[in-house]
Amino acid sequence: MIDAHRGAFEYDWRTRFGKSLRVVGRSMSWGESLRLTEQLLEDPSSRVAVSVAGWDYPATRELLAVMDAYDLTHQIAWVQGGKKGQRPKPYPRPWPDQKKERIGVPSVSQDQVLAALRLAGHDSPAP
Repeated sequence: MIDAHRGAFEYDWRTRFGKSLRVVGRSMSWGESLRLTEQLLEDPSSRVAVSVAGWDYPATRELLAVMDAYDLTHQIAWVQGGKKGQRPKPYPRPWPDQKKERIGVPSVSQDQVLAALRLAGHDSPAP
């Protein structure tokens, strides 16, 4: 893991722990380095977590909460203003847009899926 994300590890170890990666296995045990890495992976503001997750930039938990509040405020204003058309776009998040990534091509049509659902007893209207 260190080799794949070396720059992020070096940055976080220097800035957060004041240590070089070279101390691992020497003045720091492998167990301690593993526990420190686990802590970095749980913190969305660490470069290690961002690099491993494929995010664009680090984000504190407070920033993520502010992004949610921003989105909610704009949604409320849009609804209260009686706006029609496209809803306000959410504030850009650091992670890749999951909607753009599509895995594979459907092997059956939507009509076939709906027919199978009806056969199984589901009778909700089609989208």
